[in-house]
Amino acid sequence: MAKIPMGMHNVFRICKDDHATHERNAKARVIPFLVPLVEKLARKNPHWEFHANGHNYSENTQHDVFYYSNLRIMNEGGEDELGWIACEDRNAGMSFTFDGPRLKESRSRGWCQATVNIDKAAKTILGSIYERTLIERMAEAKGAARMAVVNFRNSAVQARDRHHRQLEASFTTYVRKHWDDYAKTAHPTLHAHVEAYPQACQSEHDAELLRAAHNMTVLVDGAEKYHVSRSISDTEPVQTYSTETCPPVIKQGIGMLKLLEVGAVMPSVGVRVKHNLFYVVVPKEESAND
Repeated sequence: MAKIPMGMHNVFRICKDDHATHERNAKARVIPFLVPLVEKLARKNPHWEFHANGHNYSENTQHDVFYYSNLRIMNEGGEDELGWIACEDRNAGMSFTFDGPRLKESRSRGWCQATVNIDKAAKTILGSIYERTLIERMAEAKGAARMAVVNFRNSAVQARDRHHRQLEASFTTYVRKHWDDYAKTAHPTLHAHVEAYPQACQSEHDAELLRAAHNMTVLVDGAEKYHVSRSISDTEPVQTYSTETCPPVIKQGIGMLKLLEVGAVMPSVGVRVKHNLFYVVVPKEESAND
């Protein structure tokens, strides 16, 4: 993904690499109503990044300038989302809207915070939106890794069952219609299902391989830190490595998974759960030596 500067400190439009030179991205700006709030927050937290979230608001009928009215607040490097800010046109006029994990925990109703007062908005955001602890981030990472593994296994089981039903139906149909020729030849459809069935079973085997207890959940901070936890259990401790100290088997797995799209699975290697979150398959002998 490309990060296109939008003319303000640490404010970027996030888009696919092949769209980076598009005229729309070159002219993208933060909606003027939000600019003073973004500047206040950036002065207090100069390491924060603000990423345009894709929602646009155009004040020009010719659409030659696009204003983005929804920004995600990210930590330094853009690896972790801390919250978001936006603006909304209500009956009383434009207002600031914002939210984050800790605001959600303290709110008894509604889906976000809103105010027309910029000082109140800035004070609330600065007092309640801040970087999560490593424990909180790893808990979320393990939940995402668990879901990715479960989804892959469910897909594998469904594929196996589907091929089994097709094989059974094809075999039964052929035998009923061609009993006399059954010993002489085989129907091509039957052959196809027979050949596909082992592969379906292999997919289920691959899914079980992903669930192995010695595999690792790895959250990568930039290019320097690897937060590693065995398996996807919430009870497992987290160990942080540098590039120099990270076990080779983990770095090799991540190197291969980085070639995949987010959400893709390479059964013998692992899953790329998010752009910086990986679930790495570790051979038992490598795990024992770790």
